[in-house]
Amino acid sequence: MTVAARGSAGTVANLSLDAVPPVKGAAPDKGRRLVVQVSDVHGNPVADVPVRLSVKSGAVTPSRALSDARGRVEARWSMGAGADDQTVRAMVPGTDVAGTYVDRAAAVATVSRRGRK
Repeated sequence: MTVAARGSAGTVANLSLDAVPPVKGAAPDKGRRLVVQVSDVHGNPVADVPVRLSVKSGAVTPSRALSDARGRVEARWSMGAGADDQTVRAMVPGTDVAGTYVDRAAAVATVSRRGRK
């Protein structure tokens, strides 16, 4: 007796944004790689979901994309000028599914001095 089962992801229910760590030894750049993960209520990735990304300051590319077979959208974020918190917002149009990624500004600058008083 052979039993076969097939499952598929449900409708989109969750969205998360995470920064991708920089590659060791790579040249530094001002941009940041982000991954948007789209999943159903059980955490299964959902493919072919339209995702919109936006920022108030700076730029994010692409601003619109479809999630891949793993439920992911990869984006590049160039932060705006200034020392304030920077935010990327992602959302699935036509739903209330959305998320944000915030890069917190440094609260205190440290100054180090050497020499005679």
